[in-house]
Amino acid sequence: MAGILSGGFVQGNPIFDNQRQNYIGLYVQHSWKLNRRLTLNSGGAGNRTCRCNIHSGWVSHFDQAAFVAGIKSAVYKNAPAGLTFPGDAGYPGKSTTFSHKAQFAPRLGLVFDPNGDGKMTMRASYGIFYDAPHLFFNTRFANNPPWGAQITLSNPAGGFANPYQTYAGGNPFPGLAKISADSFFPLAGVYVNAPLEIKPTYLQQWNLSVQRQIGEWLFAASYLGNKSTHLWTGREVNPALYSAAATLSNTNQRRVLYMLNPTEGQYYGTIGQIDDGGTSSYNGMLLSAQRRLANNFSVLANYTLSHCISDPATTEITGPTYVNPNNRRVDRANCDSDRRHVVNVSFVASTPKFANGTLRLIASGWQLSDREAAKRKLLDRDYWRGQCTDRHRQSARSSTAG
Repeated sequence: MAGILSGGFVQGNPIFDNQRQNYIGLYVQHSWKLNRRLTLNSGGAGNRTCRCNIHSGWVSHFDQAAFVAGIKSAVYKNAPAGLTFPGDAGYPGKSTTFSHKAQFAPRLGLVFDPNGDGKMTMRASYGIFYDAPHLFFNTRFANNPPWGAQITLSNPAGGFANPYQTYAGGNPFPGLAKISADSFFPLAGVYVNAPLEIKPTYLQQWNLSVQRQIGEWLFAASYLGNKSTHLWTGREVNPALYSAAATLSNTNQRRVLYMLNPTEGQYYGTIGQIDDGGTSSYNGMLLSAQRRLANNFSVLANYTLSHCISDPATTEITGPTYVNPNNRRVDRANCDSDRRHVVNVSFVASTPKFANGTLRLIASGWQLSDREAAKRKLLDRDYWRGQCTDRHRQSARSSTAG
């Protein structure tokens, strides 16, 4: 009510994205019946994800080695050291990164009927699957100065009335509206960044299962597993270092780049960067029993025991960052999607076709169905103990199988 700000103040220009991306894929598959008991399925996918082009060219890249060397952009002469833009030597067009090379993703599957009577099967499969980011992932690049020009201030003394009261030069936004080679770059600017040679995420997935028919019942036991490699996570490139004299007001003066070079480092606030080194894993056991419709009754029941562990993945470039910017393993924990025990039961019961015409008209053809899913997470003491002790659990995300 008094207009006093406690915490962070952020302001930025309105921006517009116009992104385009091409994806080319080819898939082939071959099924070979080696004998009456064994079938081999093989195949593969070849795909190439072209770089994400931003039509406006509002995209940049920060390189700390270039910052230390004092290298500046030839496109925007007022840009601080370490930044390059479309038009600078070595920059990948109007894109965030270079295109990914063609990727081959093989798949292999085996089906074995040990008795040759069709009542029992053993199956095994393995495959590699590549991922491509959605376009929204890159939407924050256009917020970088000099276009969106976001500025963050900690506890500004002037409050809402004049947040730039102690900001050098006063409110910079009137001058930020004009984009040209002479564009103004604000102090403590907010940036997002990505490695130019970023590695695409890929998933290795495998399973082994046995199915057996006994009368009207089909029983199955399966092992499901996968591993994600080059999982995209997020880290802070320009963190504020703690000291005995640390306060919210001197946050930007305690940042890594400012301490390396105050003259150039003063132009950088937070820099969120993609880290393509994350991994995740999933392992699960699935037991199921199914009774096909017979005597007007069918049932399907399954139980899954699984565990998913992951580094904190992000679905956009401004997603979760590590508590320790130099150690992603500190945040490694159970996935948000981790459900150690899951039970599902469903059934369908139908009324018979009565011989009596009136009774058949009134009572035949009715069905009763129900589905009960018991996620034993609520009964898992380890889960609740983890909720109390692992404050990083909620930041972990992963792709899971099953």
